[in-house]
Amino acid sequence: MKTAALWVTHRGTQTFGSDAPAATIPNLQRMLESIVISNWKDVMPEMQKGMVDVEYRLAPDHSLEYLRLWASSRWGFSDLICQYSMFWHWSSSKEVTFGPGYGSKPLAKVLDYVIRNASTFRDTSGTANGLVHIYPSTEGERQSADRFIASARGRSVS
Repeated sequence: MKTAALWVTHRGTQTFGSDAPAATIPNLQRMLESIVISNWKDVMPEMQKGMVDVEYRLAPDHSLEYLRLWASSRWGFSDLICQYSMFWHWSSSKEVTFGPGYGSKPLAKVLDYVIRNASTFRDTSGTANGLVHIYPSTEGERQSADRFIASARGRSVS
């Protein structure tokens, strides 16, 4: 007798369990958090304190309608780090664009990967609108974030 499929959440991945081989689907929120942690020096270059908010909206087909990263170093004030929008009237480009004083090719490259492959990530927010808060992390957390990104992209990190 076959058992019903079971989804198990653990540290940002969704594991499908049944009689079929297990498949791990990376979690979108964990991927976005890991990207910011891995690129902290680019998104918060002069600040060890503060936080980054990642705001996004998913379309019905699970593609990203928009994605914005905000730097918050003082209570009530945020600076736009970068943004992406699939709507031409929101943005002059269908690529990641950076706000004044920000720019990072590695960050743009990995965000572009997530944008192009958003439907392959599991979203556990339960809503089309997502918000992820990221605080400064330790070196160990940065290394873990690098491994998660590499794993989600199907590469290994040495």
